[in-house]
Amino acid sequence: MGATQLIKKEFIIDAEGEVQSEKSTTYYPKLWSDKKEGGIIMPRNHHKKIYSNIKLSSVIKNNGDLLKTYMLTECIVKDTNRIGHCVGRRPRFADERDIAEMLGITEKKAREYINRMIKARVIGKQVTTTGDITLVCFIFNPIYVNAGKFVPLDIYVLFREDIDQHIPLWMKAKYAEAFRAKEKDENEITPITRRA
Repeated sequence: MGATQLIKKEFIIDAEGEVQSEKSTTYYPKLWSDKKEGGIIMPRNHHKKIYSNIKLSSVIKNNGDLLKTYMLTECIVKDTNRIGHCVGRRPRFADERDIAEMLGITEKKAREYINRMIKARVIGKQVTTTGDITLVCFIFNPIYVNAGKFVPLDIYVLFREDIDQHIPLWMKAKYAEAFRAKEKDENEITPITRRA
């Protein structure tokens, strides 16, 4: 997959309509952001959810599950691909109980549905533990649904084998570089200074 490029051509035309000079400029759209945002997988309409040319109906064969999945796409927190809703101005990511409530089903049915979608790699489960607090959130695979312009590193890592089939080599290298830098930052031990 080659790099996307745009070519702008400018012509200077005299009074008789003859071309006096021609200038071509090649632009490469910004497909990578170094501000911890990641890379654009398949740019289309950035103001709404993005569906690639891979149809969800080709992955999800059960019409009930397909309907539930489309219902949950309306519950994606902007720019995160995580299922949830905003409380005030702060996002609150959905757990199994919240998803059951969003879909109008029991928690057991929600758990079964979520497990099927995780197995189909439509939804991923991310568990983050900080001290005594464990946060579980569910994330849509950006190959099927994308609620932001960029795909952050943590989502790329979660769905790497799916995303790698649709991005150029240079973007894979950028993600690998960002992952190594993140691991290095997490592994560095900062000395603790004490005041006497």
